[in-house]
Amino acid sequence: PRLLARQSVPVHVHRAEADGLKMVTGVSASDLVLHESDDVVVLGDVRIRLIHTPGHTPGSQCFFVDQGGQEPALVSGDTLFIGACGRVDLPGGNAEQLHESLTQRLARLPARTVLYPGHHYSERLTSTISEELRTNPFMRMNALDDWRALMHVDE
Repeated sequence: PRLLARQSVPVHVHRAEADGLKMVTGVSASDLVLHESDDVVVLGDVRIRLIHTPGHTPGSQCFFVDQGGQEPALVSGDTLFIGACGRVDLPGGNAEQLHESLTQRLARLPARTVLYPGHHYSERLTSTISEELRTNPFMRMNALDDWRALMHVDE
């Protein structure tokens, strides 16, 4: 809201996050540009694919940038961390959706994709999808019952 008070800029959000964002921040509907998964936002010559990754919140998104000649990059917000993942115990959080976001959406990105998480809970600042698939227990857990146990949630 403070930025919008100084300069009118569009706020790009997943459709599922719009109502919560308006309630928490006070932005108006006219400030928002609503998106679906796999929409592309173009900033100059950079194309950013929005990947809907619900679980931490209903409208969580990751931002995938694949510029030719450079390693692809993923800004993962609170969905995926180095060696961990986002919480699901906040309002709107859903363990099953986060499991699907990690194991079905993000795990399918190119292995060499450089990961830039929204928080740094690790000694390293970046990782790759291949490294997380190899070492991150939250991305390695395919069985939903095992996932629930790992996340400490009941059915």
